[in-house]
Amino acid sequence: MRTIPATTPSFVAAPPTRPILVPPLPSVLDHLEEWQKPIAVFLKPKPKTLHDTGPLKTNRLVVREFTLKYNEVVPFHVHEDENDKFYVYFGPGTLTVLVCVSGTVSRFLLGDCETLSIPAGYPHALMYFNAGTSCRVLVINSLPGASPVRWEDSADKLCEKEYNPTP
Repeated sequence: MRTIPATTPSFVAAPPTRPILVPPLPSVLDHLEEWQKPIAVFLKPKPKTLHDTGPLKTNRLVVREFTLKYNEVVPFHVHEDENDKFYVYFGPGTLTVLVCVSGTVSRFLLGDCETLSIPAGYPHALMYFNAGTSCRVLVINSLPGASPVRWEDSADKLCEKEYNPTP
């Protein structure tokens, strides 16, 4: 695989006669309000596995749990072969889930005991901006680990807390 500047689409390994065009993922910074940018804490969550039906990659189901605290943001990422289902089971505010479909980003607000299913191949990001609170989320994955997660280009830099908005 070769590296191509972020301003142009990248290519994924494929048969030499027909490369597969992979569009860049959106940037979560473009979807934060101005007041959110200086206080956002970006992270790639490492959820705790609660249930795993087994080692096979077919008919596999994994249930994981993670907590997002006030001002935490998970940058855009995509699972090429995994379906995600988010279930907010504790939290007084709303979890914001951004989902990109055909280049258009839609915003979904999930409150306590609400769910959202995201099919494989759809880029998504999460954020929680309810002061003084946190929310617990169950993530139910089908076929987890079938392919690596692809993150937005700036995800590593954001998660290293190198993002410094200009005043």
